This record gives sequence, C-alpha cells and structure tokens, in this order.
Amino acid sequence: MRPAGNATARRARGFTLIEIVAALVLFAIALGIFMQMTGNSLRAARQAQHYSQAALHAQSILDAAGHGETLREGVSTGRLDDGTEWTLRVAKADVDSIAMPVPQTPASIAGPGAPAPLPAASGVREEVPVDLYRLDLTIRWDDGRGRREAAFSTLRAIQPGGT
Repeated sequence: MRPAGNATARRARGFTLIEIVAALVLFAIALGIFMQMTGNSLRAARQAQHYSQAALHAQSILDAAGHGETLREGVSTGRLDDGTEWTLRVAKADVDSIAMPVPQTPASIAGPGAPAPLPAASGVREEVPVDLYRLDLTIRWDDGRGRREAAFSTLRAIQPGGT
C-alpha cells in the first residue's frame, strides 16, 4: 500500500501532458470558431455596404430620370465612376393593372352614423390627366467575389405634355 501523502504530493507538482494537450486542442477549436465568425461578420458588413451603395446610386438615377427632359419609353444604360453599371427600363404603366389602396374617408373611418365629410370649397371635383410610367432599374457591380445586382422599381406620374 502506498502512503496517502504521495498522491497529494504528485498532484501538487503540476499538470500532466494529456491535460495540457487537451487544453490546447480546446483553445485551438475555440479560436478557429471565433476567427470564422469574425470573417463571416466582416463579409456580411462588406456586402451590406455594397447593397447600401447600390441603393444610393439607384436613388440618384431614379430621381434624375425625367427631370429636365421628357420621360420616354425605352431602355438606357450607363456606367458610374466607381464601375457600377446600370440599366433603366421605362414603360408606360397600365393604370388598371396597378392595385391602388382604397381611400379612407372620415365617415368610413368613424363608422356608420358619422357625419359626412364636407365638400370642397368649389363643390367641383377636378380630375387631372396623368400618364403613369413604370421605371425598373437594375444596378450591377463586382464585389471581388463575383457579379452582384440589385433591382429597384418605382412609378412616376407625369402630366401629358409635361416633363
């Protein structure tokens, strides 16, 4: 039989080689997972930055379309200073094919029995003719990992004969 004092003295000397190897393996696995998560986060942030930049480019292009010149049906393309390419398709939209929200009058909001809304000061409802155009914009860029693109659409109402 061994004396009890030897077991306590042996534990006090330090860690065994197996314990050190196991700790290093766990540390290496945790470090690998952390590095992968950091890389994925950086990639996602860079991709979000590219899409935000594409949205800003799209806003600029769509805002400029039809201002200072007559909006015409057709396709136009271009390239921005940073290499971003764009394609704008303009087509006359069919008003009947567009789902319009039902306007809420004060009486329909208040419910039955509510007083009817007051008529306009002149009592005449005037309708202004407009041409409705659909603008479809595609933005394309290269993010270093391949070609990316984003699509944007809007409607523009223009009085006939106007810009």
